[in-house]
Amino acid sequence: MKPISEDLRQRIVAVYEEGQWSYSQVAERFRMSVRSVIRFVKQYREIGSVLPKPPSNGSQPTMNATDIQYLKDTLASHPDVPQDELKELLRMATGTQVSQSTASCHRRDFLEGLRYKGCEEVWLPTVTFRGRALFTQVMPVVSHLPFNIGSIVQEKC
Repeated sequence: MKPISEDLRQRIVAVYEEGQWSYSQVAERFRMSVRSVIRFVKQYREIGSVLPKPPSNGSQPTMNATDIQYLKDTLASHPDVPQDELKELLRMATGTQVSQSTASCHRRDFLEGLRYKGCEEVWLPTVTFRGRALFTQVMPVVSHLPFNIGSIVQEKC
């Protein structure tokens, strides 16, 4: 969503700061929500500016490069270490406390190999029912692997 222009924000704050209008009257005059008027005035009083805030890029990663390298080394030397113990080792060595899902995600990536971006799932029709094909998931197809997946699947079947 596009932020409201700085010019309009300044006019809203100026009208409210004159002291003759309430938040709801200013909101009605500029055809916007009362909450937005309150937010602009509050921002002006705290910061002295009504510029829109820069967009946030989500939450920061829990683990930095050092933590990930420690986890990689630990899993390389002890691939069968339990997940709870892995979390505790990471906390004791680097001071970083991670959640169960973060530890699980990194463990899966290191033990099963990195995920391939070119991986696609192939869905093939198996049975038709009243003119409609019913689909089942067959297997992931990765075209850039150094080996043939078909031979591995046939061996396991």
